[in-house]
Amino acid sequence: MFDLGRTLLAVVERSPDALAIVDGKRRLSYAAWYREIGRVGRGLAALGLSRRDRLAVILQNRLEMATLHWACQFVGIVVTPLNWRIKAEELDYCLGDAEAGAITVRLHFSVKQGRGP
Repeated sequence: MFDLGRTLLAVVERSPDALAIVDGKRRLSYAAWYREIGRVGRGLAALGLSRRDRLAVILQNRLEMATLHWACQFVGIVVTPLNWRIKAEELDYCLGDAEAGAITVRLHFSVKQGRGP
């Protein structure tokens, strides 16, 4: 029986040059994406995260989120995805409830013209 990780590995082995993921102008083959997934997984391990650790993630549904998800899958890290529009008081509760050992975020800033302090 195949789990998700073995399924991806089978596709990488069978069709390494096939298009795996598209995000805007970024297009990665399965082989290239798998290398990126491995790089991210090694980075997580270098940060001290390991099997069964929990990682809270606040990212939009993009290449970075998919890559991080697969990296965690291979390392054995439990991903706790949170809505990227989460409010501070909700975030505090979710982080405590998830017992996350680390958090990954991408900060978004918006500046509106013509508005003063």
